[in-house]
Amino acid sequence: MSMIKSRWLSGAGCTLIVGAIAAACGGSGDPLFEGAGAAAGSGGAAGTGGAGGAGGTTNDASAGTGGVAGSAGKAGGATGGAAGTGGSSPCGSCDDGVSCTVDSCKGNKCVHEPDSKLCQADYTCDPLTGCIPSMACATTADCEKKLGGDACKTDIKCDPSKSICTWQALDKDKDGSAPVVCGGKDCDDNDATVHPGASDTCDGKDNDCSGKIDDGATCPGLQKCTSGACVCPADNQCGSECVDKNADPNHCGSCGNACPSAATCKSGTCVCDSNATICSGTCVDLNVDPNNCGTCNAKCATGYSCQNKTCLCAKTPCNGQCIDTASDPYNCGACNHACGAGQTCSSGQCWCPGNVPACNGACPDFSTDPNNCGACGTKCTGGKSCVSGGCVCTGGLTDCSGACVNLANNDNNCGACGTKCALPTKCTNSVCSACPTTDLVILLDESGSTMTTFTNTSITRLQAMVGAAKAFIAEPASANIGVGMQYFPLSTNSCVVSDFAKPAIAVDLLSVPAQLTALNQWLDAQVPTAATPMAVALQGVLQYSKARAQGTGHRVAVVMLTDGIPNDCGTNPSTIDAVNAVQPYAAGTPKVPTYVVGVGDPGQSYDWTPADWNQIAAAGGTGQFYEGKSQAEILADLDAIRTAFATCP
Repeated sequence: MSMIKSRWLSGAGCTLIVGAIAAACGGSGDPLFEGAGAAAGSGGAAGTGGAGGAGGTTNDASAGTGGVAGSAGKAGGATGGAAGTGGSSPCGSCDDGVSCTVDSCKGNKCVHEPDSKLCQADYTCDPLTGCIPSMACATTADCEKKLGGDACKTDIKCDPSKSICTWQALDKDKDGSAPVVCGGKDCDDNDATVHPGASDTCDGKDNDCSGKIDDGATCPGLQKCTSGACVCPADNQCGSECVDKNADPNHCGSCGNACPSAATCKSGTCVCDSNATICSGTCVDLNVDPNNCGTCNAKCATGYSCQNKTCLCAKTPCNGQCIDTASDPYNCGACNHACGAGQTCSSGQCWCPGNVPACNGACPDFSTDPNNCGACGTKCTGGKSCVSGGCVCTGGLTDCSGACVNLANNDNNCGACGTKCALPTKCTNSVCSACPTTDLVILLDESGSTMTTFTNTSITRLQAMVGAAKAFIAEPASANIGVGMQYFPLSTNSCVVSDFAKPAIAVDLLSVPAQLTALNQWLDAQVPTAATPMAVALQGVLQYSKARAQGTGHRVAVVMLTDGIPNDCGTNPSTIDAVNAVQPYAAGTPKVPTYVVGVGDPGQSYDWTPADWNQIAAAGGTGQFYEGKSQAEILADLDAIRTAFATCP
């Protein structure tokens, strides 16, 4: 029965009602019923006879029902007030309806302990039927003889203190309940999970012996208890998951249909927050998204922004793109105005490294660039060089009326700017003095390699040499010198020195009109031929030149224009043959120096031989060769040689 049990007590003034109303008879709490009840609930109205004590704790779900007030028992404090309503128990109600059993909840199981003290004298407690007349005994054997045939009784023994038989109700599965066949309520005494008060689980059993299988059994999530197992309904199955397709963001409306991170699943449809729209699986705002402007996948061009569902360019439209011309290096200041390599665009202007404005699209070094000296567009003229951002004369030259001159040998500025030497005197060592006539014998290389063109041009090396020679002899500065011409290889392919000692055009003053005509006509007729018999050609021309110097008293020099080194005439012809040919004449009397102009491109390394040419020039007494990488440079070389040699020694 419930925790409200009754028994007869001799000498008591009334029937003792133990538990929550024990104090109503004025007595203190009975230790038999203390402690096991559930916690008292919220207070009810106070009973008559005084304030009730606060309820004690008990595991019995029926404990705590309000009663008349009285002094507090052990289970409750002495604080006065209305008695509380009963608390709950994990076992539910454990009342077995038997008046002499002590019903309690232990370990989530109802326990019914027989207590004969709750029966009147000469009665004992049968846990199934209640108080029955006691059976006298002297030994346990007496009890077993009387009761041993009853399969519903276990632990039969004789209580020596009272000489009466005691026993326990059958409970094979130890779940605290006797089987139905023995008058109990356990519908399966072989299964400890089945007994009155047990919680129904989804296992195909009547766990609480209510007569219904799995009634009240719960399953996790959306699963349903079906035939003793938790099963996910077919409409909720997505692989191994059991989902609500109306609300699951990973399976919205159908399995695998995941909503974007910013969207939620409502009624089986992915819905974006606020005013966003799903485009390609992403929540976007069609009002401002440049990749989905107005509609999905409507992409604005580079640089355009999306405003109110329209692509707008707040900068400068250039070739279908929205460009910031203030900073775009390909459209700097205006569409299609590109900055040069390494430049940046700032404030619509191209800038060079170091925060220097670009100059005509380039980044020149204003400290050394002769075309942009000190500032963009400032050109150095008159032979001046750009040094530290200023145009100055270098190499010992002097600035005379904007031109750089050598006061030591300049006929118009001899010793000082403006000092002119009257003919026939010339400026020698800064003094105007008489000087022998200067003759130059130009030795022209016409080997087959001279038909090679200069890089990135259609002009051949021979054409450049011929053009420079024609320009040189036509210059006014050349009018007072003598010039003759010879070439190699000869049309006869001769290797005889004496054949080269007969120039094609003998030396004569350029002031003689017939000489100019003869030279020009001969130059126009020259074409590339065969190999390079340089050494024998030099020997022959030097013989002629020395003889002329001895016969006329003129100062004579040989100027060789070549694009190669010796490769013909003699055994294993080499540069040393040419060196040996010129050296005696440079050191002899009269001295006949040899100037060398190397013609070609440094990039065409197979016949650009500066080391060989320098050897020949050094042996010829002129120091080093002159580079002739273009017609203009060859002409400049001839001018420099004329100036250097025409100066009186």
